[in-house]
Amino acid sequence: MDLLPSSEQEQIITMAMDFMATEMPLERIKNGQADAPSSERWEAMAELGWFGITVHQDLGGVGYGLAEEALLFRAAGRFLAPVSTLATSLAARLMVTCGAEELLSRCLKGEVKIALAVPETKIDNERGRLSGRFRIIDGRGADFILFLSQDQAALCDGSLLGGCDEKSCLDPSASLHIIELNGAHPDLVDRQVASDLYAIGMILVAALAVGTAEAICEMAVTHAKDREQFGRPIGVFQAIKHPCADMAMRNEAAFSQMCYAALALDSCHNDAVRQAAAARYLAGHAGLTNARANIQIHGALGMTDEFNAHLHLKRAHLLDVLLPVPKGALL
Repeated sequence: MDLLPSSEQEQIITMAMDFMATEMPLERIKNGQADAPSSERWEAMAELGWFGITVHQDLGGVGYGLAEEALLFRAAGRFLAPVSTLATSLAARLMVTCGAEELLSRCLKGEVKIALAVPETKIDNERGRLSGRFRIIDGRGADFILFLSQDQAALCDGSLLGGCDEKSCLDPSASLHIIELNGAHPDLVDRQVASDLYAIGMILVAALAVGTAEAICEMAVTHAKDREQFGRPIGVFQAIKHPCADMAMRNEAAFSQMCYAALALDSCHNDAVRQAAAARYLAGHAGLTNARANIQIHGALGMTDEFNAHLHLKRAHLLDVLLPVPKGALL
């Protein structure tokens, strides 16, 4: 099992990085407004194979594995890509298992946007209907909403958000709605694939967190080189260099575990779900811990609009609540 990216995988990373840097730089997040990708940008992402990278070529996808998809989302995590990219990618898998080929075709063309539901209570599923209280991430302009837990995978029409007021989200790059469902009827539902889909989701959230943690580390190191006190770069002081070194170590551990978990799940290893949970935990820890340390390294500048450190801290907190590690998954 090779944990180092191949030349073809490196091309995927370069493609994603170039696209994000050009089309979705961090400067897009201004004045606390949630980022809603335009239809043209969304279709451009679809044309690059973003939402169907693991879908079989016979169904219009690219036909790669989870490892390649994880590398793609790692690159996206550096630029705080919309959570809807994660939801749409996961939903495409649900469309495949449910045989919804027409909807899948629209999804892979970038004609469909999916929001992600974060349950505040246990998803109540009775006679194929959904009930519970949910936070909807990136629901603005969403065509469908993905409801995902270890025992439930369902896709509902975005019209459920009709009449719901948009709430203020900690992460200014995301929109937030809160809904309470009482027997909503899903458009697609498949409980049998829920566990596997949740494990895949944990790995992709881990990939986003790894990308964020790595961008944070680079930001901190750059600031430590450029910022001077007492006539010397602050990076020469142990109080700064040690936290930067700790960031790099956390990133290495999280990235390696993310790669191993993706390969293990693709290879159907017996402990693949446990490895996915470990990747989710390590990456989430790296993202949050690095983000907090980065604020300290930047000092009073860290929470100002002039710097992007606070954006990564807020994104790390958002990722922390997406598809969390289930109780007992690491035992």
